[in-house]
Amino acid sequence: MTDAAHPLGRPSASKQSSRKSKSAWRKNIQLDPAIENPSAALPPAPHTLSNDQLFAEDRRPDHNAANEVLGLVPQRKRKASGSTGLKSLDILKNRSDTPAVVGRKKGTSASKDPTRVSKELKNSLRRIAHRPVNGPLGGSIDETQVGTTGLKEAAATAEFNIWNGESSAKSGAATGKKRKVSQADGDESDEESEWIDDPRRIQPKVPRTLDPSRQNGSGSVALARSLPALPTPHPGTSYNPTAEDHAALLELAYKSEARKEAEERKSAAFKTVLETNRRAARKRALDDDEAVESAAKKKSAKSKGKQAEQERIHATLVKLAGMDSTAPEDEDDQGQEIPSEEDSDEEDDDKSYDVKRKTKAQRARALRAKQEHAAALARKQARIARAALYTLPSMRKRAMAASRARAEAAAALQQKKEERVRQRGLEGVRVGRNKVGEAAVRTEVQLEEDLAEGLRGVKPEGNLFRDRFQSFQTRALVEPGSNKYPVQKQGKTGRRGKKEYELPAYRHFK
Repeated sequence: MTDAAHPLGRPSASKQSSRKSKSAWRKNIQLDPAIENPSAALPPAPHTLSNDQLFAEDRRPDHNAANEVLGLVPQRKRKASGSTGLKSLDILKNRSDTPAVVGRKKGTSASKDPTRVSKELKNSLRRIAHRPVNGPLGGSIDETQVGTTGLKEAAATAEFNIWNGESSAKSGAATGKKRKVSQADGDESDEESEWIDDPRRIQPKVPRTLDPSRQNGSGSVALARSLPALPTPHPGTSYNPTAEDHAALLELAYKSEARKEAEERKSAAFKTVLETNRRAARKRALDDDEAVESAAKKKSAKSKGKQAEQERIHATLVKLAGMDSTAPEDEDDQGQEIPSEEDSDEEDDDKSYDVKRKTKAQRARALRAKQEHAAALARKQARIARAALYTLPSMRKRAMAASRARAEAAAALQQKKEERVRQRGLEGVRVGRNKVGEAAVRTEVQLEEDLAEGLRGVKPEGNLFRDRFQSFQTRALVEPGSNKYPVQKQGKTGRRGKKEYELPAYRHFK
């Protein structure tokens, strides 16, 4: 067995454990590369070379060797076996021209952190859980096939472009595998990267309002997205438009402003009616309260008047008859009060009646009447159903005609909607919470006297960002938002979002 040669000439340690037997010697033997590939390692045959290649005259003297032989240069002492020179020279000789790869920066207290998990422990836990272990270049290592993966798969993985939506054909042909990313179930891919997240897994969350699969066949989103990014402007917006085009633009702006003014008037009228109704309801509530209070006062006064009248009559009778002046309600033998009409009505309401159980004949008679009524109703429904059978063809015709009419109306409405989307996109359509703004409302119209005489006199107007963002909204690429910002509560000092508290003088926490 020959020891493996070190790049600097130092022999490596033998990997052979022992030579107890010939089988162990055969098992641990390592052949030199020159012996394994004799055709590539050995020099060519002498008969294939020319004389100039075989023989050469060396007339150049070796000055260093001659000086050492003559003693002109002092010979250095031979160093101990195993040393090849200065240590600094060995370090410089082993230094590579390629800069080292910068690794991840580790914290200073990483070893002291008890919650830190080492990479070896992570890999062991992954093997226990039967999950793939991450290897170099983002690939996964299979313990059953360790050593079978070579540079081909590593090169294919290195050439893979992570910013593309799908893997390239070259890497797909090399690995023969497809990267599967499950967005619905949220499962992780087999080729999971431990430190770097695959950007393909983080897909943008499309709003429900802009998802074509949730449009119920309307196709407004898909149609709006097919529109060009730069819409054709109105011909009247040119710096030198014709009279007809400019008049059409003015008419369009007038209609837009008139519609806006009508909406404002309608909103103001609604607010006025709402305020009027609120005032009327408040007045009715106050009047009802006053009526209830007056009725209660009248009732209490009436009851007090009755009681005073009874006491006066009782006192008169006592004086005339010379009877004892005791209250009539305190003695049992005194005459009872004459009940009034209201008291008699209350007694009639409180009177209870005795409910007697029906006899067996009465229950049978009621059951028979109920059954006869149900049978008569069933016969009536059967007659109506038999009569409807004769009108079934006409009913079918009417139903088909109504269905065709509904389908035609829906098709016409859909066609009108698609035509509107082709012309203006999703302008004025409610998408989610808000509506898409109308570009016609913000159209800058110039009067005839403000128009420039030439292209050089045109002033830069408008807002490019606003136009582009409006184009995104009309083409269903961005969901429209609201221009209203959340109102913060004002503090005691009047400043927004700040509230001051008065702290006593003795509470100085230091």
